[in-house]
Amino acid sequence: MPGGANAGGILRYLTVAGLALLALMMSLEVNVGFAAPPVARLLFWSLQIAAGLLVLQSLLYLLTRRYGASRIPSWSLVLLSAVLGAAVLAPIYWLIGEVLMQQWLGYPALPDEDGDGAGGALSVGVLLAEFLDIVGPLTTAWALVCLPRLHWLVPPLLHVRTGPAVAAPRPPAVGSTAADRPTGTGASPGAAPAPPDPAVPGHAATASAAGLPPSADSPPPDAAAAAPRPAAPRPSWCERLPTELGTDIIAVASELQYLRVWTPRGCALILGALADVETEGADQGLRVHRSWWVACEHISSVRRTATGAVCLMSDGRQVPVSRRRRAEVLARFGDGAQYRAAGESKAVAHTDLH
Repeated sequence: MPGGANAGGILRYLTVAGLALLALMMSLEVNVGFAAPPVARLLFWSLQIAAGLLVLQSLLYLLTRRYGASRIPSWSLVLLSAVLGAAVLAPIYWLIGEVLMQQWLGYPALPDEDGDGAGGALSVGVLLAEFLDIVGPLTTAWALVCLPRLHWLVPPLLHVRTGPAVAAPRPPAVGSTAADRPTGTGASPGAAPAPPDPAVPGHAATASAAGLPPSADSPPPDAAAAAPRPAAPRPSWCERLPTELGTDIIAVASELQYLRVWTPRGCALILGALADVETEGADQGLRVHRSWWVACEHISSVRRTATGAVCLMSDGRQVPVSRRRRAEVLARFGDGAQYRAAGESKAVAHTDLH
């Protein structure tokens, strides 16, 4: 099972699902294979449902950790975990029904469809029959449990888009001479570089570095420009992002206690709350929906729809805008609004509103 805050959320969800299944089994009065009062049947179904959810969720977690980043669909992993879970649960269910309820607690077995009493010693045939009896209902029930919160029940996944790498310029080697460095237009390969002219603006700092006295009419070097600019603080939730994705956030979607984050390099699923993204990223973007936050520089356009509006993002994604936030979004990104488009963000500088 996943750890941390995610484990608590999964436990709460599976507890609610288990209680719903328990109420369904008790209300339908499903045949349990032995004669027992309601309290005993309640114990029987509680043990079976608890064991089933624990085994199935553990198998789904392990399968997703192993195969989730591949092209295998998530529903295939759900079905595979159900089939494997039926094989694991067959002896467990046999122990609960045959050993605990019938032998230890003494509840008599009911005759099956052939008229024989259910039961018998543990064998391969008994386990195979138990597996065939439970694999169908177990798969159906597990699919229904996973349907509402499929992405929440699996561990965080990383999907990185690969592309051509951009070669960074290499700094000159230590100890290289002027003849080894690139020369400008009209300069001979072996000529020594001309000393900086202190009278030319912007050369005063170079002249000081070269040991030449600055000119009297040259402006003083700009200390603010020479000082390194402090880096912007990185939001705390971004620390959970894989380094392969970078920090150029396009959009963030909330999936209960997960955040699905998109960048130009791909997407990842991390633990976090959208409220933290909204608070720490107020200068870079805004929350347009109860489940969506978008970066302003990646908004290509905002368009009206029959039910509200959508934000068209730089990666082609359409992010819904809730009715409550539609007026705010249209007022900020309406017709005629101009935006500064960064070179890598590919944000369109004009909002097209339809």
